[in-house]
Amino acid sequence: MQEGPVPDRNNEGDSSLHAKAEAFGLQDSIMNALGLAIISTDDKGIITSFNNTAEELLGYTAAEVVGKTTPVIFHDAEEIRNRIQERWPIAPAKTDLQFEDLLSNVFRERSTYDGEWTFIRKDGSRFTARLTVAALRDTAGKITGLAGIITDLTSQQVLRDELAASERKFRLLAENIPGAIYLCRNDERYSVLYLNDAVEALTGFPAADFFSGKVTFAGLFHPDDKERIRRIVDESIAARKRFHLRYRIRHASGEWRWVDESGVGVFENDQLVMLEGYLSDITQQIQAEENLKKIAEENLRFFNNPVHLNAVADFNGYVRRISPSWAKMLGWTEQELKSRTLIDFIHPDDVTSTRQALRNISRSGKVHTFENRFACKDGSFQWLLWAAALDPETEMIYVSAIDISERKRSEANILDSKSTLEGITLQLQERNRQLDEFAHIISHNLRAPLKNIHALVNLLDDQSGITDYK
Repeated sequence: MQEGPVPDRNNEGDSSLHAKAEAFGLQDSIMNALGLAIISTDDKGIITSFNNTAEELLGYTAAEVVGKTTPVIFHDAEEIRNRIQERWPIAPAKTDLQFEDLLSNVFRERSTYDGEWTFIRKDGSRFTARLTVAALRDTAGKITGLAGIITDLTSQQVLRDELAASERKFRLLAENIPGAIYLCRNDERYSVLYLNDAVEALTGFPAADFFSGKVTFAGLFHPDDKERIRRIVDESIAARKRFHLRYRIRHASGEWRWVDESGVGVFENDQLVMLEGYLSDITQQIQAEENLKKIAEENLRFFNNPVHLNAVADFNGYVRRISPSWAKMLGWTEQELKSRTLIDFIHPDDVTSTRQALRNISRSGKVHTFENRFACKDGSFQWLLWAAALDPETEMIYVSAIDISERKRSEANILDSKSTLEGITLQLQERNRQLDEFAHIISHNLRAPLKNIHALVNLLDDQSGITDYK
């Protein structure tokens, strides 16, 4: 049997040390590539290694710290003191508590430590980092040193600060916006994930009742609106579109209130996660719209009144809108009336007075009435009594007129009758005067013969005869 070469024990030792050195070198390279600062110390806390990342992160060179100082120079003394007192309040009071005091207490209980600390660079600047420390022990379990890894959390802290600031802004907005902001599941109850306090003003129920499930939005929907709400939400989710709804909910007081909702589905990895949206109370708006609609209907009925001639004209006198009664009462079509100004239809003798009336309305800003004769399509004129008002903002004139032709004819007849009666009265007065004169003459003529007779009678007595009388 052929014997092989005898192994050289010294060469084996050298190879083992070389392999370990290569392993440590590779490990250090990996740590540097990962951006991890590695610091190790002996059992007294004196720094024994300080990698490149540690140099970049803390601003010291390895030559400045290795074998010369402990990691306490990278820490705030007050923070060390507070951590020790928080963790071990019965620790002996010392005026010069060191980082090693903290670690000595830590490693009595476990082999590793992990926590966030404030680190101080050589230039005095500070940053937050996560410190992970492991105790190095010999075969007897005695601590021979410490190895620490420092992970810079500055970027993470910035992100956390930005997130916290964003959350504060969101909550500030959510708690002050005049409406309810929600996040909910798309289940039968629309279970709430987030809800601001404004929901109480909207529904009468506090947000806590929704979180606990005591109250649900689905339970507040008006029975006539439930099916429509579910259908529109499901259709919008399927189409990946926002949904907009108006419906009624039951307030805690028992009354029904109108709600305007705008929402959208939130998806992750093509899966619906939740719904987010905004609810606002539009009860007063709906009531105002209903009142406005009622007023509009009433105005339309008034405008289309068959007895009145209603119209809207611009400041140039051109008709913009007329009621149907114009064609019926005057014979003109709407197009014919709109093709000319209203003044063009006024009787020439009434144009001046009409323009003056419009000037008076413009100056006073009040409703005025006036009369004029308006041309009919058959060539005749109808007397109209107008009421008009001007709107300077829209530069429109609003007019309403009624036909007073019959009244005018009656007035003319009355005037004619009055003239006739006055003539008859004068004739009667003249005849009365003539009768008075006639009576006076007759009376005079009658009185003279009677006096003569009376005188003759006095001359006669009972003895007088006919001869005496003659």
